[in-house]
Amino acid sequence: MPDFKKLPLDAQLTALLDGETTPEEKHELEERIASDEGARRLYDKLRHGADFGRRRLDDVLKEPVPLALVRSIKSVQPPKAPLARAPPVRPSSSRRRGASRWPPPFSCSLPVAASVIWSASAPAIRHLRTTSTLPTTAAAARIGWPTSPATSA
Repeated sequence: MPDFKKLPLDAQLTALLDGETTPEEKHELEERIASDEGARRLYDKLRHGADFGRRRLDDVLKEPVPLALVRSIKSVQPPKAPLARAPPVRPSSSRRRGASRWPPPFSCSLPVAASVIWSASAPAIRHLRTTSTLPTTAAAARIGWPTSPATSA
C-alpha cells in the first residue's frame, strides 16, 4: 500500500470519511481541515456527496425485495465439488522454436487453401495467357483503329 501522506488530498479525505485512517492520520487531517480553507471546502463537498449517497442507498434498502428473487436465492444449491481450475498457460518463450501457435488441423490449413486456390485457378490463368485481349488486325480495321504504325501518321 502506498504511503498515506503521498496520496492526493481527496483520497486522504475520502479515507477519513470512510473511517479508514489511523488515529494519527485522522488527527493530522482534522488539523489541516481546520487550517486550510481549500481542504475544508473539499472535505465539505466529499462529506455532502457521501451523505447524499448514503441517504439514496438507505431509500433503496427500504424497498421490499421481490419475492421471486428471494426464492431464487434460497433455492440455489452450493456446488458439491470445487470448480475445476484452468491449466496454467505456458509463456510464449517456452514454446519450441518454429512451432505454430495454431493446433495441427489449423496450422496446415493455409498452405492447403493456397494450393487448392492455385490449382483451381491454373486453367483460367493458362487460358488468359493463350488468348489475347487485343483485337485482331481485321477487327481493328473494322472499328477504325490503325493497323500498322505507318498508317497512323
